[in-house]
Amino acid sequence: MSATIHALSVTSNPPGSPAPPCGTSTVHPGPLFNSPAAHSILQSDPNPRWTLRAHRLLINWLRGFGNKPSYAHQLALLELLSGFTKLAKGVLRGRHAFPLHTGMGKTLAIVAWIKAVHDGLGLGTVSVAVVASKVEALCQLKRDLIQRGVSASAIGLLHSYEHDASWKPGADLKDGFASEPSDSNAPFRPILLVTHERAKKRPCFVDGVLGRRRDLIIWDESLIASEPRAVRADDLQDHLNVLHTAVTSSSATGRFIDESSTS
Repeated sequence: MSATIHALSVTSNPPGSPAPPCGTSTVHPGPLFNSPAAHSILQSDPNPRWTLRAHRLLINWLRGFGNKPSYAHQLALLELLSGFTKLAKGVLRGRHAFPLHTGMGKTLAIVAWIKAVHDGLGLGTVSVAVVASKVEALCQLKRDLIQRGVSASAIGLLHSYEHDASWKPGADLKDGFASEPSDSNAPFRPILLVTHERAKKRPCFVDGVLGRRRDLIIWDESLIASEPRAVRADDLQDHLNVLHTAVTSSSATGRFIDESSTS
């Protein structure tokens, strides 16, 4: 996800059968997991092994970056990760928002949860889609997942940009180019990374292997709150050229179009 995200919103696939019984797992000792708040979160978790492993990975990664997550911070991340598990397994249904501020570890939480499910061999039965507004944010997410040990063959990246095969980390990209190629087989991968524009085409959320809607869809709140429309620069220029023929250069409208065309 991009750094401008203020919250995550996730949706689940309404299952055709009752939710599975909640599982049990030995929690790690410590103030957090011994607290009533943590037990309240985990008692309805259908697969606490996924949640606890993801949480352990996430906190270790955050500390590795020099962060010192407080008790409240760790508890909020536990609720987020458990929310992913509950939605993916059908214990929670519908759309749920997690209002965490920028820099609180939301994007890394996605990586940690997918990594935990991947390591637990759960990607054969659970599929997830991650939606972001920027293609390059998705490209970076794909690299982060692979770097953390998720199989590249499990990740499907879907976009309409051209791939810049010569791109090097830290280098700029031209408009319309991406650092990672789009994958025509993305709908058949258990992990789908897709942009907002494509997310509006609901069929992209169907898992091509499992033959049903993906169990977990994670997106940022701007997709829900707004309806952005993208226009290519060359298409806009073509429309300006057509409009320009309908007005004279001496008119205020004509001068505005001239200024817009050169800015």
